Amino acid sequence: MASLGAGHRVGPQQGLVNTTGAFRPVGMSGNNSMNEPGKPSVQMQAGMQVPDIATLSLNSNQASAPGSQHPSPQNSSPNGTIPSGFTPQQMPTGPLQPQAQNMQYVGSVTSNRIASSNRPASAAGIAQRAKRVYASVPASPAISHPAPASGFGMGFPQPQQGSAPVFQPSQQMGIQSPQIRPPSFEKFGPGSQFSQQPQQQIVQGPYAMNQQPAFQPGNSGPPVPMQGNASQGQFHQTQQPRPKIDPNQVPSPIVVHESDQEAYEDQIYSTVSRSVPPLAATRFKAVDEGNCNPRFMRFTTFNVPTTDEISNMSMLPFGAIIQPLADLSPDEMPVPVVDYGESGPLRCRRCRAYINPWFAFSDGGRKMVCNLCGCDTEVPPEHFCNLDMSGRRMDLASRPELLYGAVEFRASKEYSVRPAIPPVYVFAIDVSWNSVQFGMLRHAVEAIRGLLYEGETGGLPRGSKVAIYTFDRAVQKANLEQPHMLVVPDVEDMFVPLSEGFLVDPWESRVVIENLLNSLPGLFDGNKTSEAILGAAAQAAHIAMKEFGGKLVLFQTCLPLHGPGALKNREDVKLLNTDSEKKLYEPAEYFWRKMGEDYSKLGICVDMYLFPATYMDIASIGALSSITGGDLFVYTNFDAGRDGLRFEEDFKKVGRRNFGFEGLMRVRCSDGIGVSHHFGNFCIRSTSPTDVEFGGIDSQKSIGVAFKHERKLDETASSYFQVALLYTNFAGDRRIRVLNFALSNTATISTLFRSADVDCTVNYLAKASVSQAFATSLKHVREQLTERCVKILLAYRKHSALNTSTGQLILPEALKLFPLYTLSMLKSKPFRSPIMSSDGRITALRALRNIGVSESVAYFYPRIFAIHQLENFGAMDNRNNIKMPTTIRASYSRLDPEGIYLLENGMVMYCWVGRNAPPDLVTSVFGVPRVEEIDVKMRTLPVLQNKLNSNSRLLVSLCQLERPRYMQLQVVRQHIDGPLENEFHGFLTEDQNNDAMNYVDYLCFVHRYCTYFLVHIAHIV
Repeated sequence: MASLGAGHRVGPQQGLVNTTGAFRPVGMSGNNSMNEPGKPSVQMQAGMQVPDIATLSLNSNQASAPGSQHPSPQNSSPNGTIPSGFTPQQMPTGPLQPQAQNMQYVGSVTSNRIASSNRPASAAGIAQRAKRVYASVPASPAISHPAPASGFGMGFPQPQQGSAPVFQPSQQMGIQSPQIRPPSFEKFGPGSQFSQQPQQQIVQGPYAMNQQPAFQPGNSGPPVPMQGNASQGQFHQTQQPRPKIDPNQVPSPIVVHESDQEAYEDQIYSTVSRSVPPLAATRFKAVDEGNCNPRFMRFTTFNVPTTDEISNMSMLPFGAIIQPLADLSPDEMPVPVVDYGESGPLRCRRCRAYINPWFAFSDGGRKMVCNLCGCDTEVPPEHFCNLDMSGRRMDLASRPELLYGAVEFRASKEYSVRPAIPPVYVFAIDVSWNSVQFGMLRHAVEAIRGLLYEGETGGLPRGSKVAIYTFDRAVQKANLEQPHMLVVPDVEDMFVPLSEGFLVDPWESRVVIENLLNSLPGLFDGNKTSEAILGAAAQAAHIAMKEFGGKLVLFQTCLPLHGPGALKNREDVKLLNTDSEKKLYEPAEYFWRKMGEDYSKLGICVDMYLFPATYMDIASIGALSSITGGDLFVYTNFDAGRDGLRFEEDFKKVGRRNFGFEGLMRVRCSDGIGVSHHFGNFCIRSTSPTDVEFGGIDSQKSIGVAFKHERKLDETASSYFQVALLYTNFAGDRRIRVLNFALSNTATISTLFRSADVDCTVNYLAKASVSQAFATSLKHVREQLTERCVKILLAYRKHSALNTSTGQLILPEALKLFPLYTLSMLKSKPFRSPIMSSDGRITALRALRNIGVSESVAYFYPRIFAIHQLENFGAMDNRNNIKMPTTIRASYSRLDPEGIYLLENGMVMYCWVGRNAPPDLVTSVFGVPRVEEIDVKMRTLPVLQNKLNSNSRLLVSLCQLERPRYMQLQVVRQHIDGPLENEFHGFLTEDQNNDAMNYVDYLCFVHRYCTYFLVHIAHIV
């Protein structure tokens, strides 16, 4: 017997069997198309084995119990928000259960029977008993749901006043008493009211690319209180045995990614195929045929909704993630460069869009018609060319700007604010007592030396200029032509005492520079000064670099308590994890924001390497890097032996990236579409809100863009998007990188769901949530993320899978991993519930604003490799890349105590060693026979003469090469290294950790909300 809720049971009925002997849900047609709106989402064909399902399936014509009441239709909101004025008094008075005659049990030959000693209750008995119990439950007052902050810009429809009610689980699930109240998506951590969700068995077959999974992970409604005094709030349920969902049958990112990788193993992706690009983590080759490579620009959905109403009804965000200098695959064509001379590239006379493959030509080639605004512009005589019979220019083959979606134009003088000069790098090093004692100074010196001189050419382009100065309570500037240092003690009135010898060519002055680097640790070895005046050092760099721009690299170990921009310790543990925590995210002194804006205006980008032992107010001093587009690295409680290698490798990786100085970016769209918000680390000035300003931008920086509708679009036409980035490259040339993309318009919500990009959507929502975190509480941000997940699934259910049973959780094929990724966001460091320092939180938030789509995939769901299965690792694929081994799902239950695993997420890398790992396996990898003898302080695997060790080191190296940051290896031994194993377990997304549910329970939680809204207030979505 299957338990439907406390005291409500219904007997199993026979499922239908197809020709293969497999069961299929009753009432589901055998020829339903999965892509058609209003049809069940599992496609069945003759002879096809239907996925086994053992769950309770509710018919679509189910009815609420007698006495239920619904909000009046006139209170509904067309854009999917909760209707205004909806109160708990409008909550159905009956239980959220269908009538018994409408219930069918769909079984499988492998499912376990559900034991029960009670007889099934009749529909009338269920309704009458529930009505008596619920009549005594006092209704909670209506609660207003706060609207998102004005700067959120996620494409969310603004919630109206009031919030829909939801029934809370019983005491058995961890609640003091059942009640009816507006929904809260926050309380779902361990020990919370939803941490013990009832589960039922699901046996689901593998997904085909053209199928959508149907899940039934829980009861169709809230549990019914069976005993207790309603007036005293004392209720409890009669415990019934419940089957559990098999975690193997819920959507797996491993299966999805491997399937996508296999599809593009030999296939080349054409950018004009009008299909959704490969997943961001897939290794693929793209051919630019008019739209730019998706590595440069991805959209949340690759069809454009024709109206804002359709966009809101789907609940999908309408935006893009832009990574304008992204690295291309080695076998992809580099971005071509076009030189129009001093006249500059051709542009539309109205909207100033750049010429691109979607421009049309008329009047025999004398006019060009803009694809964005439709305006025609005269073609200059020197660029005129006749048209062929199809209306294309005769010189099309020799015009890269008319062939490719991504091109670079050489900028004319009108695009430059200063003469072209080689890049400038200034290194400012904290030499206070902390710096010397922690070993930071010694490693900073080695990192700079490696960047300048490692290899034959070093890490900087030829012709670069460098400067080095130090600071504690004073600023010491080094003359790199004639070796001596000048001290500036008056930090309140900063000036630069050197006019010559400050900026030099590192190769011409190599001897002087290396002597200086060698002498610095000894020179300050006895320094007793504990303060470091970071503000004065920043002012000194501002004075020295204002004529040149460039990159400033700051090394700091302590809170700047003196000098310009002096700060105080404002950390208050009482504010952490409260609504007031956001106050700690803003700079305490305007000095730091103003300095960052001045840097950005002058084309100065700031990279910061911080080494805090205590509170450092990273929210304030870190504004220098976040406003200028730089990087921020934090090494808390820096230990030279533990963190020295990671610091030096991070420094080299950042220095060798493709970099653009003095960047300015603008996004243009077709008529009818506008840009509403930008998300990322940059500067936008009130005088030019459409221009995004960077002191510098590198290949790993991404920007989120939210679009808005300004009028209804033509469904038969296309929408166009163009990104223009003006920047200076390593050679000192001023360039304009132009990225173009054309998307089809659609008025069909099901088409929007089919063309959704889950990786881009998750990255976009994460960036938008970071912006929201600066304006509201993290609790509200977490609630918004889960609420968005529920509403997206509800919108799909209503508009694309209407005729399916309300007892099933229907997941769109393109977004079937979205609930898992939403849970991953909730568990990630920027948003997780456990209390953490404001420095740690702000560092994680700002890092997430920079992260690209491909990096965010592993960041939210780490890769785990089985090292003990690497014997055959190293084979090459058809594109001469080493095939990566198969990964396993991020759950502790997947780890074999006799195995060794490697986990990486782009930020950290752990090598987990099972407690029962065989001695020969441990010896092959680590060179010692017993797990207890493994040195957890090792940062690289030892070099041994065996194949498994070689393959293990190769895998570690490949993972480190793929990531923009250096991931330092940390060994974790099962049941031995307790604190380290707790850290490791925090990255296992599918498990219960970080005050959040496990994957299966979260899926049940989402399904519970979806079912409630479908049955009682379905008209609001």
